[in-house]
Parts: sequence; C-alpha cells; structure tokens
Amino acid sequence: MTPRVLVSFFTVAMLAGLVVPARADDACWQLVHNTILKSAISARAPYVSYSEVEDISADGNRFARSSALITYRNDGLAYVDDDRWAHPWIGYLLDPGPPVLGPYGDRRRSWLDLADNSAPIPVIANTHNAAHGQCTDLGDEIWNGQKLAHLIFPDARIDRPALIGIWLDRASLRVAHAVTRDWLSFWTKEGTSEGLVTYQIDVERINGYDVLSRVTWEHHFRWYSQASTMKGEYVFGNYKFASTPPTLNLFTSDPE
Repeated sequence: MTPRVLVSFFTVAMLAGLVVPARADDACWQLVHNTILKSAISARAPYVSYSEVEDISADGNRFARSSALITYRNDGLAYVDDDRWAHPWIGYLLDPGPPVLGPYGDRRRSWLDLADNSAPIPVIANTHNAAHGQCTDLGDEIWNGQKLAHLIFPDARIDRPALIGIWLDRASLRVAHAVTRDWLSFWTKEGTSEGLVTYQIDVERINGYDVLSRVTWEHHFRWYSQASTMKGEYVFGNYKFASTPPTLNLFTSDPE
C-alpha cells in the first residue's frame, strides 16, 4: 500500500529559509547574496492568475492527478478553484507553493527589513546553508539554450530543508533553475509522517516577472518489506498579472 501525499511544504524556488551574508572574500556567496537581494526588492504584481496541473505516480502507476485555476495575491493569500473540490476556497497553503520566485507574503517584508545597507553584514532570512559554509561556483553551463552560472552547496544539511544548487544569469541575476531539499508530508498506516525529498524547480520570465513553470520531486521509501518510489510533477501555465482581482469579490480586501 502506498502513502497518500498530503502537501509538500515547498521552499519556493530555493530562497525560503536561506541566510546569505555578503562575504567580500567569497565570490560565490556574494553572487548568491546579490541574487536574493535583487529578488527581495523586485516589483511584484499584486495578483497573479495561473493554471496548475498536478500529477503524482506511485511505482510507475498514476496515483493522483488534478488541475486548478489559482489567483495568488502578493501577501500570500490565494483563491483556488481545484477540480477535486466542489467549491473554490481561499487560504494561505498552496501545493507545492506560490508561483512567484521568493520571497513572498510576510517573508518579503522581513527580508526587506533585514536587507539594510547600514548593517555591517546584510543578512536575509534565517539560514542553514551559510552556517555550513561552502558555496562552489562550477562555472558557466548551457541550460535550455541559456548560458548560466551553476552554483552548488556541497555541504548543505541532509537532515533538514536546504538549497542544493542553482543556475543563474551572472549579469541579470535571474534564476532559471534550482534544486532544493524540503519536507513532504504523507499518510502511512501509523499516521502522518514526513520525508525529505529533492525538488527540481524550473523558472521562466513572463511579462517581467520570474515565475515557476515546472516543479518535480521524487521520494524513495519502504512500505513494510517493499521498496517504493513516488514521483510528483506540477506544471504551471496561462499566467496573467493584474493590479486588481480578476473576479469581483474574489478577496474581501486588498493586500496591505
């Protein structure tokens, strides 16, 4: 019997939960810091509408498939019309997460507050990777026809969420792909449990905004004496950006 996936608590496109001091003596960390800082101060559309298709398989067989139309508000609230439910709902929990490259919601405000140029060492969020210290620049690679810098974090923690690698444009600091490790919650015979899985995250630029285009994950586990594998894929599309809700009374108030 295969566990049922509940929700993945997704480190949206690599940036959530990462502290990156601007180290003048380490060009790799400096590049990551500059990338995160630019993401934190970038303009955001108040409302982002998009479609999402979720496809989960278990040991090669389809386990679940769903589609949804979602409007995400820049304070973290979302209106979700999911074909698994009879009525749309409004809430802060999205699977696998918001469609925009982080930070998002309340985290965006806290990152901007901490990104103070008067501080001796600007720090953004609260991190795991920087504490373990190694950022390695593997040089430039061609990724989907783009020349991108490939950065990895070889000593990232394996027992908690962490950033594993990113591909970014050195000039624009735009991220095109990221690999993270984060929690996946699921049901077993003994109740709800969690496992760390690796997420592959593709990012594209649409109308001046960096948004997710595809997210995949893979989870290996044992079910009694049997080795099993679950795979998940989320495909995003039909992006639209607006300053007002696309539907009347979609939200009860505007974001602060």
